[in-house]
Amino acid sequence: MRITQETDYAFRIVSYLAENEGKVVGAPQIAESEGVTKRFTLRILMRREDLKADIF
Repeated sequence: MRITQETDYAFRIVSYLAENEGKVVGAPQIAESEGVTKRFTLRILMRREDLKADIF
């Protein structure tokens, strides 16, 4: 099975958030730690907030 680079980055970002649950972390810190661009990290985080708003 092949996944897109976008999906790979999204999994990395979500994994980082799960590992740092309860901590306040910024997009630059996540991007640097996971080797993802800041721009893409922000885009994923904004999508996550949109999904969260739909659930609650």
